[in-house]
Amino acid sequence: MAEREDRRTNATTTQPSPQEVILSMALGYLASRALYVATELGIADLLKDGSRSIEELASATGAHQQSLYRLLRALAGHGVFAEEAPGRLHLTPGCGGAAGRSARVGA
Repeated sequence: MAEREDRRTNATTTQPSPQEVILSMALGYLASRALYVATELGIADLLKDGSRSIEELASATGAHQQSLYRLLRALAGHGVFAEEAPGRLHLTPGCGGAAGRSARVGA
């Protein structure tokens, strides 16, 4: 990261490099796209009453089990879902179940 001196405080602040800015933008897009897919699949609706296994979620949505698991683990990394045991996920309290519930088209 490039450093810049702040003349008001005589402190050195760290600025992201152009590469870091581009990477941040790309990863932000991936996270928003993952949330969109989870919303379209109705994952939050399926988890509103508690945790479910990835097998149950894949069966209920018709999604490929391993792909869905990767998607939900990526969103768990952003705090949307949490994995309480391997392959068993639930909504996080911070999301309050709002992650995609009733936001689906036609819901």
